[in-house]
Amino acid sequence: NKPKPDFAPGFYVVLGAFEIYENAISFSFLLKKKGINVKYGYVIERGLYYVYTMKTQDFDEAQHVQGQFTQLKDFRDAWVFDVK
Repeated sequence: NKPKPDFAPGFYVVLGAFEIYENAISFSFLLKKKGINVKYGYVIERGLYYVYTMKTQDFDEAQHVQGQFTQLKDFRDAWVFDVK
């Protein structure tokens, strides 16, 4: 029984998705060591833990931050996750 924090409504800049809880935690730890503040949440419909760096109510702000991350080699697959 791993903890499964849910997502509240808003826009999230996601940097990674993992089926295995421990992998999401390990990825989060590595990013925090690099100075990137991240959290994670569980998407029940997909059975995945999403590791994200920002939550906002402003889509344009989320899209801007996502664009900055996709310019970096390790985060080209970053995306905005919209929770209604």
